Amino acid sequence: METTAVDFYALAEQIARKQVMVQALENDIAELKQHFRNRPTTRYESEGKIPITVKVTPNKRIDDRLARENLEPEQYEAVSKKTIDTAKARAFLSDAELESITRVYENKVEVTI
Repeated sequence: METTAVDFYALAEQIARKQVMVQALENDIAELKQHFRNRPTTRYESEGKIPITVKVTPNKRIDDRLARENLEPEQYEAVSKKTIDTAKARAFLSDAELESITRVYENKVEVTI
């Protein structure tokens, strides 16, 4: 079944409206989570009809910039790894070479307002 351009616009409009709703919900959720952020690290079990568990845990991540600033060069080299720089790869490799190192995923669909 062929979908007309009008159908595509209607679908895109539905997606856009739902994205706005999702963003509003995400903002509300983030605001509500603020009430838990500075509480002790633990699990909070609800006593209501719906079983709800809120788990508050530290959010720590090793930061590359801090590692470069605080470690000796030998230490940094020992704990770091090399990864492909996409911009450099596109600048220096042939199309065939790029194709050989590129994983293809499902098409992305982005709808913006």
